[in-house]
Amino acid sequence: MRRNIVQVSLDGHLIIQVLFEELGKVDFMFDVERDEKGHLNHVFFAYPTSIQVSKSYPNVFVMDCTYKTNRYKMPLLEIIGLQVLNTSLYSCFVFLRKKDHGDCEWALSVFRKLPGHDFQPNVIVCDRELELMKAISLKKKKKIDQSH
Repeated sequence: MRRNIVQVSLDGHLIIQVLFEELGKVDFMFDVERDEKGHLNHVFFAYPTSIQVSKSYPNVFVMDCTYKTNRYKMPLLEIIGLQVLNTSLYSCFVFLRKKDHGDCEWALSVFRKLPGHDFQPNVIVCDRELELMKAISLKKKKKIDQSH
């Protein structure tokens, strides 16, 4: 019964097609990476206001990955910017194929280009997620090497 209701409401389209259409309708910035067979690896999305605020206050970001949030078992990386007056705002979200070093590095590279140019947050806070920590330290090292 539930499957029939979902199919009718999606008008025969795949869930991912509907997601991309809806993101486009409300001007979300999004990026997608697929493997050679066309399977979805990563989905990055951010709201325009979040992009503007992240660009204005690129000092501190908190990154956290949650699991089992969807039926496809794709981890969801949330990047939250801390703003003035002790407030926070979701900067962007990234569905990852899995949470390995390459996936985290892809997410961070897209995030760094989020405001329209490469930027380097001053501080990134995350819990002890080793693959994310490796990707963050690698990005920091590359940025330092490029500046010398």
